[in-house]
Amino acid sequence: MTNYAAPQLDGRSVAFDVDGATLVQAGPEEGVFVATFDLERIRRWRVAERPNVWRRPEVYGSLANPQATDPIAKSRAETIADEIRRRDVE
Repeated sequence: MTNYAAPQLDGRSVAFDVDGATLVQAGPEEGVFVATFDLERIRRWRVAERPNVWRRPEVYGSLANPQATDPIAKSRAETIADEIRRRDVE
């Protein structure tokens, strides 16, 4: 739980169970709050309700390629297109 406490922000971090039940809700003050999760229940829920919903390996592309030197860099075609757009604006 990581919301900043008052006065920087209003705190009130919350931890939820898989069914949406509130496990812990912090107040506005700074403190340490502990939530206990039933990991087996979470695993069963993930398999039954949402198998691999957050995984999208098809979009990882060069991010997952150990040979990539800079997976965030623009391609040469994107760089040229940006230059052309810039010239059209000027």
